[in-house]
Amino acid sequence: MLTTIERQREADFRRLPILRDYVATMLEDLQFTEADEACGEGREERDTGTIYTLPGETFARCLADVERFASECAADIEAAQELVPGEEGLRYAHGRYMDSDRIGSTLWLARAGSGVTFTDDGNAPCLERLAEWARANSIESPYFGDDGKVYF
Repeated sequence: MLTTIERQREADFRRLPILRDYVATMLEDLQFTEADEACGEGREERDTGTIYTLPGETFARCLADVERFASECAADIEAAQELVPGEEGLRYAHGRYMDSDRIGSTLWLARAGSGVTFTDDGNAPCLERLAEWARANSIESPYFGDDGKVYF
């Protein structure tokens, strides 16, 4: 049985499919960052939780960011999803389409400054505009609060 929060988040994920992988990639990226920073040091492993257990304000921030991206870039997102791997605009994709999961994940990585961006697999104008939006709207890194939960 899903909790009220889980049901609401599932509704948000259905409404904005990009959101699920945006949040999941944020949590995974935080785990990798923590491991890199602790390289060689003993540290207590912290669990970032799940896309369902983020504090409300952290989830609300992710939701608002993805809603803004989806609104401001709707035409480019749609065009990116129509690109065919191996064709000119998505020539390096090796069979991988720009689906909602991939767009959400790439959005987080591009905004966080990881070096991954929308134009890694091709140079379609829609991908260039999505990459520019991500560069212009970078985001601060999440962190673990004293309570062990993830915040911005």
